[in-house]
Amino acid sequence: MREVFGHPDVEVSWKKAVLSGGPAPSTADLIERVYRGGYPEPAISSGMDVRLWHSSYVQTYIERDVRTLRAVADLGDLQRFLFALAARTGAVINFQDLSRDLGLTGKTVKAWVTILEAGGQVLTLKS
Repeated sequence: MREVFGHPDVEVSWKKAVLSGGPAPSTADLIERVYRGGYPEPAISSGMDVRLWHSSYVQTYIERDVRTLRAVADLGDLQRFLFALAARTGAVINFQDLSRDLGLTGKTVKAWVTILEAGGQVLTLKS
């Protein structure tokens, strides 16, 4: 995100930025930043097709990175799983509900969450 703020070489202290009382970004600006994401290329390239970039990233991640961690028979199922999991961001994950909604076993869902954790794509908080 340092690129978005125009300071790619300066470490951003989020605590300092939040507590400084500086001008808050507008709601529209926040929505645009979230939509573009935190990767430098789509975040700072205003003419870029952000949906295409993120779609390509997910496809590359599935085809290259996930396959090195575990053999996945149906990449379409994994992609549906990623979208379903993303829709539950910030919520309590019920593996049984997720597996039922996707027609997968609970064991598969848990294994795929573990893969995403190992790849740094998700962070689960244990209670």
